[in-house]
Amino acid sequence: MKKTTQRAIVTTVGLLLLLSILSAITACSSSQDNIINTSNSSKTENSAGNTSNSNGEIRDFTLSASTPSKLIVNNDVGSVDVQSANNSNNVHVKVTKSQGNPSDIQTNYSQSGNTVTITIKRINTNSIAKADADITLPSKADLQLQNGTGDIKVRGIEGQMLLTNGTGSIHATQVKLTSNAQLQTGTGNVNFSGSIGSGNYQFQSSTGNVDVSLPSTASFRVNATTNVGNISSDFTSVQVQQNMVGASASGSIGNAPSAMITLTTATGSIDLKRD
Repeated sequence: MKKTTQRAIVTTVGLLLLLSILSAITACSSSQDNIINTSNSSKTENSAGNTSNSNGEIRDFTLSASTPSKLIVNNDVGSVDVQSANNSNNVHVKVTKSQGNPSDIQTNYSQSGNTVTITIKRINTNSIAKADADITLPSKADLQLQNGTGDIKVRGIEGQMLLTNGTGSIHATQVKLTSNAQLQTGTGNVNFSGSIGSGNYQFQSSTGNVDVSLPSTASFRVNATTNVGNISSDFTSVQVQQNMVGASASGSIGNAPSAMITLTTATGSIDLKRD
């Protein structure tokens, strides 16, 4: 009888130990699952369809259809690509970060009425991180884009434009400039293809080529100057004078032109083309 009781006690203790071990294993597995779930939640989603993670951000802004829109972008560390979104009153912004620690890039977004402002800057001066902005917006919009390093590209937009670049080219295609505009870069080419209204239009590069294409029906006056380089024109009424190392050109195209075009580069060629 005594031995039977001892066996029962041993069996009970063994079962209790086994249950303890199984409980510990279950708790450990649950803890690991929680750690995995936490590590996979690095991507956050904000309201209004905005998303962000360590390498990219998306922002959407809703505009009123009753007033024109305006986009202001200041990007010191990457390219800016802007194109029209047909039949849309939204501004869609995608910022992609690369080459370095993404946290070294700071982006700020704001909206006042139909004006959307985006500022992108590198907060760590020792970083090599960059950020490229891809933006779609209504086809009729005024643009004020400023870049430190990187290309500026604009496609299919109608409005007033101020495009300024430090180091990088400017490409504006299928564009309709409605009033005064300036496309200027320090180091890089300026390429424009589209139409103009009345007003003053400046296409300038310090070091780079200036290439402007306008419709054959366009009416304008033009002055062009390069210190080192050549000038060519498809408009026969534009008189080109080639100097020893540079060139200049001027002329009027069309009847009673109300637009003035200035083409300038210190080092580079100038091409005035007729579409």
